[in-house]
Amino acid sequence: MFFSLFLIFSGLVYLFVLVNPLAGAVSFATTFIYLIAYTPMKQVSAFNILIGAIPGALPPVGGWAAASGTIDDIGMWLLFGIVFLWQIPHVMAIAWSLKEEYASAGFRMVPKNDTKGTKTSVWAFICTILLFPVTIVMYTLGVSGIIFLIISLLLAGVFLYYSIIFLKERTKQNSRKLMFASIAYLPLVWVAVFIDRLFI
Repeated sequence: MFFSLFLIFSGLVYLFVLVNPLAGAVSFATTFIYLIAYTPMKQVSAFNILIGAIPGALPPVGGWAAASGTIDDIGMWLLFGIVFLWQIPHVMAIAWSLKEEYASAGFRMVPKNDTKGTKTSVWAFICTILLFPVTIVMYTLGVSGIIFLIISLLLAGVFLYYSIIFLKERTKQNSRKLMFASIAYLPLVWVAVFIDRLFI
C-alpha cells in the first residue's frame, strides 16, 4: 500500500511540476475514480464495469493533455471512446471465464447472476459494434488518415467475429477467445495510430 501511494503521489508531483497541471489533474481523476468509485463498487453493483471503464480510458486523455496542454480536442475524446468501448467486452470476457472466482471473492460482476451468459455476451457484442462508428468518425473528421481507418476497421472486424462467436455459444472457451482478441486489439490499434501519423 505504501509503495503504491508513493508511486501515485510522486507521479502526480512529477506531472504537475514537470509536465503541466492539466496532465496531473487527469492523472488524479484516473486514480480517484479507480480507487474511490470503481474498486469499492465491485462488491456492490455489476455496473462497476461501466464505472471502471472511465479511468481505464483516461490514459489517452492524460497523454493528450501532456502533449498539447488541452483536453478539448475531439480526437482525444474519440480515442477515449475507443478505449472505453474496448474495455466492456474485454472485462466481460474475463469475468465470464472466471465467474466462479469473482463470485467467491465477493465481486458483483455481470456474469455472477447471468447464468446463461445472455447479458454478458450482448453487452460485449454491442460495445464491439460501436467501435466501428467511432473509428469511422475519427477518419471523417480528419483526426486520422486512411491507414488508420483500414487497419482499425480490420481489427474491429476480427474483434467482432469473436464477439459473435461468444454471443452464439457462451462457453468459457469462447469467452477466452474473445478475451485474447481484446488483448490483441488495443495495442494493434495504437500501432495503427502510430503508422498513420507517419504518413499524415
